[in-house]
Amino acid sequence: MKFGTKAVHAGIEPDPSTGAIMTPIYQTSTYVQESPGKHQGYAYARGANPTRNALQKSIAALENGKFGICFSSGMGATDAVIKLLNPGDEVITSNDLYGGSYRMFKHVFEKYGIKFHFIDLSNSANIAPYLNKNTKLMWLETPSNPLMRITDIRACVAIAKKQNILVAVDNTFASPFLQNPLDLGVDIVMHSVTKYLGGHSDVIMGALVVNDEKLQQELFFIANSCGAVPGPFHFGPVLLFCPRRRRQTTRRGSSFSLSPRIPPDTSRIARRARPIHRVVQWPPRANRHPVPPSPRSVAGRDLRRS
Repeated sequence: MKFGTKAVHAGIEPDPSTGAIMTPIYQTSTYVQESPGKHQGYAYARGANPTRNALQKSIAALENGKFGICFSSGMGATDAVIKLLNPGDEVITSNDLYGGSYRMFKHVFEKYGIKFHFIDLSNSANIAPYLNKNTKLMWLETPSNPLMRITDIRACVAIAKKQNILVAVDNTFASPFLQNPLDLGVDIVMHSVTKYLGGHSDVIMGALVVNDEKLQQELFFIANSCGAVPGPFHFGPVLLFCPRRRRQTTRRGSSFSLSPRIPPDTSRIARRARPIHRVVQWPPRANRHPVPPSPRSVAGRDLRRS
């Protein structure tokens, strides 16, 4: 199944009660039970909602994963991952990190005894001095926010697996259209769905995708217990335009960064823009979705005039 087809159809099943082809919005907090604990898979909407389940399956499919969990925001998803840890555990992460993640790591979780090492992960050789028996998690963000630095996911996974360390990747900036970290051996993929998967500035949401069932159960338990779950109204707009949006931004980023019209040293914008082609070309070919030619010129025809 191609990426665009997944974005539209994965996780969507006809409604069993009416046959509706698109998943309805189930606006309910509770569900009828035949007896305590005996129900149709839904007891309380904080734990499960049919609308949310459809989106979770869809996002998991886009990441080539088995299990998806949606949260009320990307920070809610990140919070759940860090709650897998215990006091005394240590985390290796980037020194170029989304500000919200840094704020949570440094000012919320450090006071509970979790230690974070913020290092330059653009070179995986920098990891070794920070490894010890207490290292339990590598939190990668590639491309990073805001400097678009690239981390070699395969190299980090190889180092982590030798010491049974979990690897989580914030895949928000690349999106599953360009990069699938689970295919590279990563344990957890995190998305701020608000960004590319949503893309319309009308949804705040986060998501985690995993392959390991035990890990999924632990993260679901945290989500259900702590309650950072989204309501049912925001699921419809999230994925439908993701493929087209990513194709267009990739084309524009490539053409802008490679344009000979950009003087190399005339402005800060030019200096930041020039390396963008390396980000666009980063994901390994086996995990990169081809970007088709612009529809403006197909077989020698300018479609704007046809």
